[in-house]
Amino acid sequence: MSEERQDRPDACLGPEHTAIQKRPYTDTMSITSIKPRRPYPRWQRRHEAILRLILEYPLLSRTEIAAATGYSPWQVSRIVNSPDFRERYERAAEYKHQEISRRAIERTSRALTRG
Repeated sequence: MSEERQDRPDACLGPEHTAIQKRPYTDTMSITSIKPRRPYPRWQRRHEAILRLILEYPLLSRTEIAAATGYSPWQVSRIVNSPDFRERYERAAEYKHQEISRRAIERTSRALTRG
């Protein structure tokens, strides 16, 4: 049985980390390693600082955001790409745009009624 196990191409890797695929028109197999993905970080109150920075200064790079918040650029990237963050960013950006539009309409209407 140990001889059979050594002959198998995936003997050293666990089943969750390998995918054996047959190539078309050949008898050979290729092994591709599949890394399990880490889940995105869940929303935390500390992520609010990143959200505010991005809304206030949309042209900041991930490195600049990391320096300002104390996170590493890798952590900032994971946080910003998480579904929870994306959802909150969309809501906050929509609210911000509505507020800007409302203020512009109020100013315009005030200017028109005065003059």
